[in-house]
Amino acid sequence: MKKLQLNEITRHLRQFQFILRNDREAMNQFRIIVLGLLTCFAVYYAANAVLIAPKAKKLADKIAQKEEVSATKTEDSTKNIVPLITQMQTRKKMLQEEISILKLREKLQREQWGSIGDAGRFNKVLFTMTPYAPFSIEKSLTQMIQGEKRSLEMFEEHPTRLTGSGSYHDVVTYLQYIENSPEIAKIDNLELTTVSDEKDAVDETLHFSLMVSRILLKDSQ
Repeated sequence: MKKLQLNEITRHLRQFQFILRNDREAMNQFRIIVLGLLTCFAVYYAANAVLIAPKAKKLADKIAQKEEVSATKTEDSTKNIVPLITQMQTRKKMLQEEISILKLREKLQREQWGSIGDAGRFNKVLFTMTPYAPFSIEKSLTQMIQGEKRSLEMFEEHPTRLTGSGSYHDVVTYLQYIENSPEIAKIDNLELTTVSDEKDAVDETLHFSLMVSRILLKDSQ
């Protein structure tokens, strides 16, 4: 099949060659066509070499340059963002540790306030029932009145009024004792009155009246 087609093409070419040799007008037209094609090819080649090729090269260079700049920016951005991420992660870890420490401190402070402000410990101090009490004040106390609690922002103050009588030495020692006790948060309205005519201050009897308070966190009760 292919051989027949080749023979057919060869036959047509010979006929075309025969016509060109014997027909001068056909030969002239053929020459014009060939020259036209050559001219078109020359014009195309010249236009491509002078106009299209330089612009195409310039465009290709710009594209390559843009891709290189983009790659460089991406690489620089990656280089810049990695230390930033590391720094932020480190800062986050530090903040989490600080928050944990603050929460622990808050918990310990609440436990401490709850322990110090405990009513049982408070009363033991007042009645000199602690191991570090200098003596027993039980016989000297005549009255103990619970006051109305007062709200102080995050805290509550629970006041107690104490009255009694004792020797000058015992009263002063007792006042120093409760003043140095952490369970006693506040001492107010202290009144001291002499109730004897003893000339020696150490032996004279004093009547005392004072307000003592314990402080408790509102949510520690």
